[in-house]
Amino acid sequence: MRKLFLFISFVALTISFTSCLNVPEPQYSPEIGCTYFYINPVFSGDTLVSAQDSITTFVYDGDDKSLKVDTINVGDTVMFGATFVSFANDLVSVQIDWEKEHVDLWCDLSDSIKTILTAQTDTTAGHLFFDYGYNSVAFPIFFTPLVKGGTNIKLTVTSTSEFSPNYRKFYIPVQ
Repeated sequence: MRKLFLFISFVALTISFTSCLNVPEPQYSPEIGCTYFYINPVFSGDTLVSAQDSITTFVYDGDDKSLKVDTINVGDTVMFGATFVSFANDLVSVQIDWEKEHVDLWCDLSDSIKTILTAQTDTTAGHLFFDYGYNSVAFPIFFTPLVKGGTNIKLTVTSTSEFSPNYRKFYIPVQ
């Protein structure tokens, strides 16, 4: 009787432990955060010393992923911090799309971020691909409007989640 009890207990424990191995990873939509829109920032090394102004007016334009940003001038350089988070999943890529004939845009990638990018990455085209195992990245993006009117910038993040990709669009009026 005791051997039967131990055998049944062993089988139950084995089933319990092996069923834990088959739990799928949580699925979360990756998120994009954007902070501190500074106009004409001045740096001393990596430290922000001053800025002419900051953009604080954002209006949702039709849906919660499209923002209309306050008006700026031709030739202003705007810096903002972009954060891409995939929570329990891994980042795959970040895509930055902009109207190249209307805006000069560049990313200031630190050496630590450059080490997690794959060979497919093309920063001048706004394509960043990440090594496996990273779930968040943050870096500043700079842009300067070249013509009057307005311009669009779209950030897209892709992760290993089934709820991927996710995006955020900005419309920036330029005078």
